[in-house]
Amino acid sequence: MIARLIYLSSLLTCLCCAPAQAQARKAPPGTFRNLDDEILGDALIIRGRQLFVDDHVIDDMQRVRKQLNQPIKYEKNPVLKRDKPWEVSGPSYATILYDAEEKRFKAWYEIWNQDEESGTSLLYATSLNGIEWHKELVDEEKQTNLVAHPKIHGIQAEGVMKDRLETDPAKRYKMLFSCNPDGTAKSLMTSAAYSADGIHW
Repeated sequence: MIARLIYLSSLLTCLCCAPAQAQARKAPPGTFRNLDDEILGDALIIRGRQLFVDDHVIDDMQRVRKQLNQPIKYEKNPVLKRDKPWEVSGPSYATILYDAEEKRFKAWYEIWNQDEESGTSLLYATSLNGIEWHKELVDEEKQTNLVAHPKIHGIQAEGVMKDRLETDPAKRYKMLFSCNPDGTAKSLMTSAAYSADGIHW
């Protein structure tokens, strides 16, 4: 076992600069940005910011203690509110990611439609700080922020990601979702969809 003395502050994250002898893991370019990752046993050691959730990667601690700081809820919650005529329910299931290329947060969230065959609608919003959200009118015809998601019966629980390593621009955004095409529980499945802009699927 490699002897290591790690001094922790009261924060959960700190810099881990001590070298570790391990077999290097190769990953696609850009996956870990500028971090130098190594495998030590089954523990992932990052030469950069390390999140210490437990003691798994800590070999020894002396005269220090870990402290989990209590998070504070934003006093003006919720930050994403139902305030449009077409938002008949929700917001429900949502994906929120930070787009480093566009330097803004993006959110895809769903609402339930009792009179629609698909069951749900997917909506889109953006934010510069994660607190103040703007519901862009991506549907120019109807002047709403409704996303053109796949027309499949029972679509719900959409999860969206932006794949920076995708070589096909038409598949830059990817979505996993649940659906039941024939309207019965027997056809319940997880499906995938692709998009160039995260709006038209």
